[in-house]
Amino acid sequence: LELLASHLVRLRILDECECIEPYHDRLREAVTRAIPDERAPELLRTLALAHGKAHPAQVDVLVELYQRAGDLERAAHFAVRAAELAEAQLAFDRAADLYAFALAYGVPGDRAELELACATACARAGRVREAGARYERAASLVPRAEERRELQRRAMLYYLTGADLGPGERILRGLCGELGLRFPAAQLWLTVLFAWSLYFRYLIGPRLRSLPTPAPSSPDAVRSVDDERLELAFMAARGLGHHSFLQSSVFVASGLLLTRALRSPHQWATALAWEAQLESVGRGVSSEASDRAVGRALSFCAEQGAFEEHAFVLASAGARDVYIGRVRDAERAFDEAENLL
Repeated sequence: LELLASHLVRLRILDECECIEPYHDRLREAVTRAIPDERAPELLRTLALAHGKAHPAQVDVLVELYQRAGDLERAAHFAVRAAELAEAQLAFDRAADLYAFALAYGVPGDRAELELACATACARAGRVREAGARYERAASLVPRAEERRELQRRAMLYYLTGADLGPGERILRGLCGELGLRFPAAQLWLTVLFAWSLYFRYLIGPRLRSLPTPAPSSPDAVRSVDDERLELAFMAARGLGHHSFLQSSVFVASGLLLTRALRSPHQWATALAWEAQLESVGRGVSSEASDRAVGRALSFCAEQGAFEEHAFVLASAGARDVYIGRVRDAERAFDEAENLL
């Protein structure tokens, strides 16, 4: 009461609980300094228990309290829940840090699942190199070969996007060897690029656009090795496109040929987007046929509920519009892609 009368502390009602808090930070700091070091962890744990009972939803506060108390395992336990809440609030950078903290201090459970969650949060936060490393680590923890290759493809893409070419190309070469997809040799780039560019413009493009829209695939459908090879070709093209147009073009050629041969819904919209972009780069303008193809690709993605592929098709269309001078269309496409992600 004396402290209240002296205006050193005040009472507040927070979530129907009566709380005492000091008026000034200096008072808080003075009280904290007066606590002996050996008693601080015990008091912090007591405070964490009380806070957990009064405010069980504020798990981020519990992480901080248990961390300051030196109880890192318990802090890591709450860090997983705090990371999930941060993701729900689109705070992906914070979520990535919390998942990393939980992994560092040995939370019991599926480490592969946690690594994958951390990698996804890093990717969404724009920490692409860290995302690549996390996806690669998750790939080493899963038992099934198909799941491992899926995570390795993501690791490769984010490594290359982040200009970490060494590990990106290492993973890409390994996947190419495993799936039977040729990795373009340096001395063949120019010859292959010239031949394929002619093939793109005069043969593959019109034939690909003339194919009927494939039936949407079931979410539970098992992907074949051909489907994996197709996805690898286009993901490699995306990653290498930041560094080597020649290598990227060779992988695009492989992807377009596989799309035409398989006539599979898997990556079909991506193939149309690549073909339209290459035609515009080659001719300097866009044709009505390419515009219709992009429209078909976008409609197909919407029907499939394939948000990531839908965003890629929009981003590819935006890049194409920039190249041919359709700036307003490009802005609209990029905005729609951003909203999807």
